[in-house]
Amino acid sequence: MNMKKIVGLVVLIVGVAVLAYGIYQFVEIRQSLAGKISGMFNKQTDGQVQSIIMMVAGGVAAAAGLFITVKN
Repeated sequence: MNMKKIVGLVVLIVGVAVLAYGIYQFVEIRQSLAGKISGMFNKQTDGQVQSIIMMVAGGVAAAAGLFITVKN
């Protein structure tokens, strides 16, 4: 296994982990009391915004890792 495939697999695994944690964090915040109260006013909390950023970053990293792994 060459170095690029190893790096690609590591980026893929880290990306999936960040994506999963972002989803978990988002669901936890939405189910909390503060999330329900802010949902009444259609405002997103800082935690929700951070979760969305983590989901996007994790998805991009996972896609990049998959591309690097499959390409080589």
